[in-house]
Amino acid sequence: MKTISVFFLLLYAKWTVEASINTEGFERGEVSFQCSHSFATKNHKYFCKDPCTANTDILATVKSGERVKSERIILVDLGNGVFTVTFSQLHLSDSGRYWCAVDRPGFDTFTAVYLTVKEVNTWNGHQYGDKRYIRSSLSTRRLPTQNCAHQHLCPQQLNVA
Repeated sequence: MKTISVFFLLLYAKWTVEASINTEGFERGEVSFQCSHSFATKNHKYFCKDPCTANTDILATVKSGERVKSERIILVDLGNGVFTVTFSQLHLSDSGRYWCAVDRPGFDTFTAVYLTVKEVNTWNGHQYGDKRYIRSSLSTRRLPTQNCAHQHLCPQQLNVA
């Protein structure tokens, strides 16, 4: 009897939680990713914040073949068991675990989504992602010539503004 119970418990775990998705974006930017679920062409799909145990955790719900926008989340159901999630205007505090889910009779199925939001680097009014750029300007001036036998000994005589 214990063997059968363990078998059904493992089957339930496999059926309700599928693969996971890792995605990252930058603050004030957006990320898009696809969630795929087997045998879910006609089912409603939803995207929720962890722990996804209450209706208040659900950020958006979409019907099969439709598109819905809810605040910063857009869900597009392609009608084939796949739906696209676009999460825009990202904040650093958005980093964490989310769930793509399919509403099913009995038990819903879930795919874990791990979102990492990185800080945008700002330099001289310009924003950059994970690459660090240094913007510099170079101005040239002709310096007065000195009568020194060795130029490197005379810099204290130069007045450069």
